[in-house]
Amino acid sequence: PPCTETGLTEGKHCETCGTVIVAREEIPATGHSYTQKQVADMLGISQSYISRLEKRILANLKETLAGKI
Repeated sequence: PPCTETGLTEGKHCETCGTVIVAREEIPATGHSYTQKQVADMLGISQSYISRLEKRILANLKETLAGKI
């Protein structure tokens, strides 16, 4: 799962009988919250380009969701 959702460790179980040897444990979500400037710096592009991409992505998402409702 992404870092914004909880996950589980792999754990271990017996391949023959399925008995749990090591239980799976929950891994808490760490989450991320980046500004447009931080994303731009990470990608090596301008903040204005990030803004344009964000607007285009949101418009496409809204259009896609509107067709499914």
